[in-house]
Amino acid sequence: MAESTFAWNRLRHWGLALAVVTTLLPSCRSQKSRHLSATIADLQTVHQTVTANDREIRGVARVAEGHTVVTQAEGLARARLDDGTALLLDRNTRLRLGAKQSHLLLGRAFASGARGARHELVLAGVTVFLGEGRAGLEAGPKVAKIYA
Repeated sequence: MAESTFAWNRLRHWGLALAVVTTLLPSCRSQKSRHLSATIADLQTVHQTVTANDREIRGVARVAEGHTVVTQAEGLARARLDDGTALLLDRNTRLRLGAKQSHLLLGRAFASGARGARHELVLAGVTVFLGEGRAGLEAGPKVAKIYA
């Protein structure tokens, strides 16, 4: 009799486990997979409105390689790359961030390098190696200026 009770208990446990698995399995398959990408910088909104890849940034957010940061008419932003390079973006600015090289597409930016950093800034086809130095850049429809 003890063996028969043990067998029934064991069968009940297996049945319960099977019911739980068949209930949870469809919900696991229906979840969307999320694409993860490595981030390269902290982007901080100094004054509204700032976007990265068309997503509004409030406070501080991590951004990935190739993201385009846009500041609106009243927006100001600060980016700190993982290599220590700091970028300040003025109003009406578009900048495409990269781990080794960033492209100023429109507007004004100020960059400050860090010891050991090898970041480059590209403006109108000209590449500026920043190193530990500082540079101001301006890109407009008919003007491109670099102050170093």
